[in-house]
Amino acid sequence: MLRVRVLALTWLALLVYQPGGWLRTREAMSQGATMPTTAPAAAALEVPLWASEAPGSEGWPNQETIKDGLVLHTFRPVLYVYLPAPEKATGDAVVICPGGGYNVLEIDKEGTRIAENLRAAGIASIVLKYRIKRFDQPDTTVEARALADAQRALRIVRANAAAWHIDALRIGIGGFSAGANLAAHAAAHGDAGQPGAADAIDRQPSRPSFVFLAYGYVEGYGWIDAQTPSFFMVHAADDMMVPVRQSLDLYQALLAKKVDSELHIFPTGGHGFGLGSAGNGTAQWMGLLKTWISTHRYEHVTTRPAGTAGK
Repeated sequence: MLRVRVLALTWLALLVYQPGGWLRTREAMSQGATMPTTAPAAAALEVPLWASEAPGSEGWPNQETIKDGLVLHTFRPVLYVYLPAPEKATGDAVVICPGGGYNVLEIDKEGTRIAENLRAAGIASIVLKYRIKRFDQPDTTVEARALADAQRALRIVRANAAAWHIDALRIGIGGFSAGANLAAHAAAHGDAGQPGAADAIDRQPSRPSFVFLAYGYVEGYGWIDAQTPSFFMVHAADDMMVPVRQSLDLYQALLAKKVDSELHIFPTGGHGFGLGSAGNGTAQWMGLLKTWISTHRYEHVTTRPAGTAGK
């Protein structure tokens, strides 16, 4: 079923997107992020993505810090795993990618809080602390590194599905702002695993079963086809950082390929509303997402041959 729910939508002119997070990054750096790196509170498990140094960032200096709910200079990409009690587990799971313009990670507002909310509904929630931009030297490969982390995260969750009381065919990915961009990239470049890989994790599929995007943006739609996973999207019409047109255009592109998708647009909320606010109605969106995850059918899961995604 293809659905779009527009709540008192107002027209916004298409704006040129400027990646978010830079002003806040500058502020955090100027204040001196000196608190020690630590896992977000209440994460039952902390799982490194890679046994040693992450590919593509070998030899990096460890400058990682977490302060005021922000991660700067991710050094060691990890998963923070929030599992419901086994008797409450629905079998659904989602990898959560916080936003921050690939400059910082909003690990609290768009990570921990989201995970705890979903876990309370029986959904296993895995917060991905992915690699972000370096500021001590020119950095043109940040998105490729982040994508490698997202793909690895999905493989790890599938490898642990039985132990974590997860249905391996109901593992999705979602994100916020730049994290939503990363989640869309994971959908575009998912694969069915590498059967001959020496690393058992690499034999697992990286293709998500479903995707949710909160105030996200996507560059181009040529990767969308009939095998694209289902999408759930939420946006505010008054978002001045990532215009609502981004979600509208993506929805239309998914519709054209008959990809089962759902879009919710709230008249106000701006950018970065996280769990949302009762004052402007955006607090509804998490309930809508949980209902969608729990009732949705995932018909095209891990079926695409390895190496063909996005073509």
